[in-house]
Amino acid sequence: MNSISIIVLYGCPLTHLEQKYLKKNTCATYYNLFRNSKINFKCNHNYERQIEMLINIFLLIAIKCLVIIFLRTFNLKLYNYNNIYE
Repeated sequence: MNSISIIVLYGCPLTHLEQKYLKKNTCATYYNLFRNSKINFKCNHNYERQIEMLINIFLLIAIKCLVIIFLRTFNLKLYNYNNIYE
């Protein structure tokens, strides 16, 4: 629903709330990180940056799920220090 609202409304409701109450949002921080890293990054459309950030977050979650499936399939055991894998 968040992605649909970005496409239809040209802005994410969570980003607007962050901007209103925190005066800074994660999308702007993400954009500034890329702009300052000397990568040729010329995207100036807010909705494109938000969709790109959502895609990157989705890919990170999908990779984490695949790693967990891989570890459980082959019965690889990680030492669970401080219960971070539960």
